Amino acid sequence: QLLGDPSEFRPERFLTAKGTAINKPLSEKMLLFGLGKRRCIGEVLGKWEVFLFLAILLQQLELSVPPGVQVDLTPIYGLTMKHARCGHVQARLRFSFQ
Repeated sequence: QLLGDPSEFRPERFLTAKGTAINKPLSEKMLLFGLGKRRCIGEVLGKWEVFLFLAILLQQLELSVPPGVQVDLTPIYGLTMKHARCGHVQARLRFSFQ
């Protein structure tokens, strides 16, 4: 069995044996919304909700990096893709509602 007790919450199951990195081949086998007749009926709604949330967030906020901070966008692949270095991001409202 791929996950071994899939009803139990154990995110560490997706790590390598040393527990220091994501087990990429195993994580790629995970289907978030399922397939076929057991496919999640909320998939489209969930994807639209994420899209709208991010669109509204980007519409309302101006995101910037503090002066002097170096940005490194080298990707690290795993269950999700992230960049190599997490820095601070500043968020400011684009519009003032008074």
